[in-house]
Parts: sequence; C-alpha cells; structure tokens
Amino acid sequence: MSIEQIKWSTVELIYLSMTGEITKRTVNIFSKSDKEITGYCHMRGDIRTFIMDQILAVQPGRTE
Repeated sequence: MSIEQIKWSTVELIYLSMTGEITKRTVNIFSKSDKEITGYCHMRGDIRTFIMDQILAVQPGRTE
C-alpha cells in the first residue's frame, strides 16, 4: 500500500516523530491531504496528525 492509496481506512504506520523517535502506530484515518493525515492513533488514544514526509512505512491495518 502506498501513501497515495490511503483513504478512509485503518493502517499501520512506522512514523518518525519531530523529536526523532521512531514508533509503530495503528491509525484510523479520518482525513488526508498532500502533506498530512489525521486520524485516531491507538498508541496515544487520541486524534493525531501525521506529516506525510515523516511516515517511513505504511501497510493495511489488521482487523480484530
């Protein structure tokens, strides 16, 4: 799955934070623009915005 294919779905991201921390996130995406995606981050338990250039990898999320 590429970043361009992301729509309204659940994805798993490998994300590089502004502080340089690399984390794996499961995100329910609410919106997407050319520069960022916004969605519910299961790791943080809150709505978060992710900068596209800082997403290192993405794959479809697992359904439970």
